Amino acid sequence: MNNLLWVMKDLKAKFGGKFLLAEGVRYELVEKPMKTKNYKFEAMQTLEQIRNGVFEVAKDVHTKALTKELMDIANSCFTTHGRDLRIIQYGEMSALALLLHEKAEALVVDERTTRLLIEHPARLHKVLKRKLHTNVKMNKDQIEAFQHKVHGVKVLRSIELMTVAYELGLLDIYLPNMKNAREELVDAILWGLKIDGCAISKREIDRIKKIERK
Repeated sequence: MNNLLWVMKDLKAKFGGKFLLAEGVRYELVEKPMKTKNYKFEAMQTLEQIRNGVFEVAKDVHTKALTKELMDIANSCFTTHGRDLRIIQYGEMSALALLLHEKAEALVVDERTTRLLIEHPARLHKVLKRKLHTNVKMNKDQIEAFQHKVHGVKVLRSIELMTVAYELGLLDIYLPNMKNAREELVDAILWGLKIDGCAISKREIDRIKKIERK
């Protein structure tokens, strides 16, 4: 949504690895939005990256059972009014299942719920209570079961990817002809990503900007 998808090709060349897409993620990024007016062009851009080999789609034949297992655990980690809260969708869990199957280095996801369930389930509990304005209970056994599955998983967001791209100079083509151009560029990138859906706080943005000024 910030016209930064092209950067993935250069990032892939820099780190010499692969960007894998689970079939469930491909459906969410391509097939589903292709049926809409709002996001069809974004879907076409993603499809072009797949055709060019920037993203490789992995068949879910080896991960379908694990995806279902992860979803069942994740969606019973919290309850309200005696019912399980469905907090995770198929796409996110298919990506996580693929990571575990492939023993990949990191999961890239902007969606806050998935990231917090992996990294800070107690913080997610607070977020859910605040968001739903009701009493939400944690199922500690299911939380522990999920944490056991995802132990050691590293999570990245588009913020981290684009900060690296900025540090590598890949985004210098956007440098404005103005005072403090680099500070203005990194500010624009970080806020653009936040506004378009990446879960990042203003405090985190300020911290990254401070680091990049050094």
